[in-house]
Amino acid sequence: MTKTEQSNPLGQTIQTSQIGPEFIVMKFGGSCLAQPRDFQKLLQIIEPYHHHYHHSLVEVETSQNFKKSKSLFIVVSALQGVTDMLIKVTEFASKGEITEVFAILDNLQSLHGKFIETLFAENLKARNRAHHEIQELLGTLALILEEVEEFGVIPYFIDYISSFGEKLCAKLLHLFLCKEGLESVLFYGEDLIITNDEYLNALPDFEHTYRRVHNKLLPILEKTQANHLFCITGFIGRNKIGYTTTLGRGGSDFTATILARMLYETKLYRTGNIILWKDVDGLLSGNPEFIKNPRLIHRINYREAKEIAVLGAKILHPKCLAIIENQEIPVEIRNFQNPESGNFTTISVDSTPIPIKGIELWEKRVLITFKSAILLQNPAFLAKVFQFFAEKHISCLWVQQSISQNTLSLLVDEIDHDINHNTNLDSNQDIALDKNSFSEQFLEYCQFPHGWIEITLQETSVVTIISEERYQSYILERLGALMSEITVNGSLPYFTVQESSGISTSLLIPHKYLLETANAINLFSDTIESSFASNIQLQKTLEEV
Repeated sequence: MTKTEQSNPLGQTIQTSQIGPEFIVMKFGGSCLAQPRDFQKLLQIIEPYHHHYHHSLVEVETSQNFKKSKSLFIVVSALQGVTDMLIKVTEFASKGEITEVFAILDNLQSLHGKFIETLFAENLKARNRAHHEIQELLGTLALILEEVEEFGVIPYFIDYISSFGEKLCAKLLHLFLCKEGLESVLFYGEDLIITNDEYLNALPDFEHTYRRVHNKLLPILEKTQANHLFCITGFIGRNKIGYTTTLGRGGSDFTATILARMLYETKLYRTGNIILWKDVDGLLSGNPEFIKNPRLIHRINYREAKEIAVLGAKILHPKCLAIIENQEIPVEIRNFQNPESGNFTTISVDSTPIPIKGIELWEKRVLITFKSAILLQNPAFLAKVFQFFAEKHISCLWVQQSISQNTLSLLVDEIDHDINHNTNLDSNQDIALDKNSFSEQFLEYCQFPHGWIEITLQETSVVTIISEERYQSYILERLGALMSEITVNGSLPYFTVQESSGISTSLLIPHKYLLETANAINLFSDTIESSFASNIQLQKTLEEV
């Protein structure tokens, strides 16, 4: 099977083969669908792909099994602001505040009605159909809100009500695409994605999800000479007994990658691709709110991208990449407002060879340190620490114990309200109050006598550098020089932590030095690259001698 390079109408180079179908999954987030004109832009974006793949079919008739163009799957989130409205209306219904409930339902109807009036302005029949089908969905929503008023809020109600944002948007888009002459097929998340029973943050059951995809999509996909276009809700699925679930943060991106994974598993396609349309160009080397002039990362591998996502980049959740990494399905992050731009990020097995791929910041965490010459050598001590944290709902982000076992340090997200009602750590006084309260409750919980263990709490922030392993020694060298230039009460940062595989290095430092340190790190990226190149050249010269 030979491959040839072609350019699609957007000027993007793509790989095609003489035979063999391919799939492409596109996800459009709520920020991309804020105005009716955005539906027209979406149509302009998908039309070149759809048009190109449709006509490539005419050129390829060598195999009965592959008489089809690329299948295009469109995953959508709710219209911008709708999910927030659904959360509010659920709260109002649970309190019996019916006037507010009807006000939000009216707002939902008005919002989607404005889209319909604009998108279907010249087609009365299509406009009436759209109004009718949207009203049916809103009527179902009103009925479930009556149950919330009667029974109160339970996790299932939250998930089911939240799902209506995606359903309303997908219904609108499906009807719009049909009106434009495209043969769209609509599926809700419950039709395809089977999950566990964890409401608000469900995980897919791959075995049963594959069966759904196989049984519902393949009969359509296997039709010869079909020009496939599917419109699918993001964010939602269902458990085995039929209750709607939602997929948590990054849920629509997650839907796109779940779907791509299942399509790959069918073996129907030679290859596939995922495009996540966002309101940014792609992954940057740092948050532009804090880092001056961050770089756009054009190519990054799955491992590096997951590390950046775990450490706080809101543009993508690591779970989305974890399920397609082994299948090597590439992911592109593109700017919805500038679709023809060549500036975007591709996540795949390949990576751009630059020293610093990401600088991620955590503001104002708490460093808890236990010091004792006796207790820390007791294996049960660690167990009691984590039991106490679990009961107080304190999230532990990092743990380090000294070799002498006299010191144990833990980085935590926040001190729970059970510890102290004032969780604001903006001042030294607040830290002192938390220290006293935390120490008292911990010692009482563990039944340790006073005087045998010293507990300190310090406000700290974290800056983490994500890089390739080959640059780690250069980064550590530059960090040493940088820290010697920054006076932290006459001492170095609290901790320097290197991840075991060498992909990331973190500094725990006082909050007031966070931005200064992060921007200094961003500036020495070029210096590291130059030093690395010079060292490689020196090694080559020595080998030649």
